[in-house]
Amino acid sequence: MRPVGLLDLDATARCLCVVTAQEQHDLAREIVARADVADRYRKRLGRRHALYGDGTLSAATAPYATARGRVAEQTYLAALRIVVDVLIARRGFCFSVRRSIW
Repeated sequence: MRPVGLLDLDATARCLCVVTAQEQHDLAREIVARADVADRYRKRLGRRHALYGDGTLSAATAPYATARGRVAEQTYLAALRIVVDVLIARRGFCFSVRRSIW
């Protein structure tokens, strides 16, 4: 899976916000697994996966419904925590590091 940025976390958390609390962990693991498959495919064949995207979490969320607009803060933060927990539990992942111009 490619490095994870803030937009990836946001896109994945918004997908989790539209499913029940019981389904959120499974969906988060599924999205992370799809991003991993897509990244391996991209590395091997040099092109993006037709269904799972380019190996980013944002691309892996494309086929799922997502919460648009404002989401209740507690709901969003709980979903974000699940995404981060799933990523931490997975070996070999890294957040993207961008240098600040400040």
